Amino acid sequence: METMTTLTVGLEGLRLFAFHGVYPEEALTGHWFRLDLQVETPVQSDPESDDLATTLNYGDLHEICRTEMAIRADLLETVCSRIIRQIRMFHPTSGSIRIRMTKEHPAFTGGCSGVFVEFLSLPEEL
Repeated sequence: METMTTLTVGLEGLRLFAFHGVYPEEALTGHWFRLDLQVETPVQSDPESDDLATTLNYGDLHEICRTEMAIRADLLETVCSRIIRQIRMFHPTSGSIRIRMTKEHPAFTGGCSGVFVEFLSLPEEL
């Protein structure tokens, strides 16, 4: 029988409207943001058990992202860091976490489809 030790759970293309940005007008007009998130977690039981309690619930990840995105920040890095911190708090067995946050269509001369920050957070060694 096959041994499965790690599971990756995530969100892809989560779009949320928020008011992050350094410039005062960004706090007034807001922007659309896109989040891509991958969280590794150890497989805690037989995946065929079909029991949500034995895995990382992507609904929980969605709620963490939605909650943290609603708290205004100047830097996208700050929001990503808060999301990572919350995932680690509520899911302490999480392994690596990769998050990419894209601000869609920033107000640059000549246009730009998006700007982004991306973090890879590795768990602390015990």
